[in-house]
Amino acid sequence: MERWFAELPQKKLERGVHRSVQALERDLRSWLADRNEHPRPFIRTKTADEILDEAAAHCR
Repeated sequence: MERWFAELPQKKLERGVHRSVQALERDLRSWLADRNEHPRPFIRTKTADEILDEAAAHCR
């Protein structure tokens, strides 16, 4: 779920040009409808150990 919320701004908010709230809403609804019609799983590219090692490095 967290990845989905990260993808939303990347795909729609940062790349889009919306001249009104209504245009933004239309774009988001269209994107959501497409995602629901053609769902794709998120594929992790790192192992759990790699993720934990990175987190430990940031804590140091």
